[in-house]
Amino acid sequence: MKKAPQKITTTIFLLLIGLMANAQSIQLKKANDLFDHLAYIEAIEAYKDVLDKDKDNGVALANLAHCYRLTSNTKLAEFYYKRALKYNHKDNSLVLYYGQALMSNAKYDEALTQFKQYAKIVPYDSRGEHFVKACENVNTLRKDSSMYKISNFSGNSKESEFGPAFYKGGIVFASSRIKNRLEAKNDWNGEAYTDLYFSEKIGYKWSTPVELSGKTATKFHEGPAVFNSDFSKMYFTRNVNSSTTKRVGTANLKIFEAVLQDDTWVVKKRTAFL
Repeated sequence: MKKAPQKITTTIFLLLIGLMANAQSIQLKKANDLFDHLAYIEAIEAYKDVLDKDKDNGVALANLAHCYRLTSNTKLAEFYYKRALKYNHKDNSLVLYYGQALMSNAKYDEALTQFKQYAKIVPYDSRGEHFVKACENVNTLRKDSSMYKISNFSGNSKESEFGPAFYKGGIVFASSRIKNRLEAKNDWNGEAYTDLYFSEKIGYKWSTPVELSGKTATKFHEGPAVFNSDFSKMYFTRNVNSSTTKRVGTANLKIFEAVLQDDTWVVKKRTAFL
């Protein structure tokens, strides 16, 4: 008769283990779904929840590292790639990304070791040798560094800015700076969607950036722009949310043409290039 309580206890224990494993599987699936849909900010928190209960989960470690890389947090990307490599020996891309994170954090000798290893195990990928040469040339590039002075653009915000193009007496660039508190945020990095801004150079100073005049802005991303020689036409990238082309894990980008009419940019058509 004494064996019955022991069997019940064992059964309950096994059921609890099964429930915990199932809950963990559900948490990981949720995190992976967020990752597959490019919602990296939410995915970071979801993977951290998984690792709180299973600190050695290789999938969670690798994808968390990817999330930090894709949201430009190079220090945490480095930390998690190093951990992920212990449990994902067959995923050679982790070696490359770990090297890139080290390189971004100015750890060139350590990065060189990773890139050499990647070039050896994936010889058909030219990126390995490319980054090896880049690390080996760091000291050479530093020799001339005193000849140049680099300073931040005065029009920078705390958000992302990129893709400057010369336009008349200034530059046009993409920025995710916040225009109002109610502005929608994107799931990728939690910032506002990018729009095009203009800043004029007046003497040695730059004017406060203003949104480019016209109807180029949408509720999605507008990216880098280029202009023709007389600045009458502009070609720029726009994020297109189309049900016919949308796939999980894919950002659909198209090139649009705009023309300048009465000092205002008017979008004319989507080009056939993309």
